[in-house]
Amino acid sequence: YVDSNLPAGTVAEQNPAGGTNEEIAVDTRITLGISRGPSDKSKSLTIDGLPTDTTQAYKVEVYLRPNDTFVTSITVNPGQSEVEVTVTGSGIQYYKIVIPGKSPVIKEVDFTK
Repeated sequence: YVDSNLPAGTVAEQNPAGGTNEEIAVDTRITLGISRGPSDKSKSLTIDGLPTDTTQAYKVEVYLRPNDTFVTSITVNPGQSEVEVTVTGSGIQYYKIVIPGKSPVIKEVDFTK
């Protein structure tokens, strides 16, 4: 297995190189490097549009879509209009943000950039 940003199980390396019309001997050993998949990265997720008219602290919850796996909760103090949380993943992932008294919001995080 090799480190690669390709999806896990994908051929990332080949020796001799593929993609040519060259013939090789019948007994030539062909070596394939199979991708382990992209490694997880950490990114900051900004949660904005928070109610600022509250007089008490409240919790915002973050879930990983599509199965709504709980990720974290963060306490929001009165007057805060946004907070940041650190999320870890790979590829493109979607997070459901639950803010008390508001409809849930879905945020995309692109870990490939």
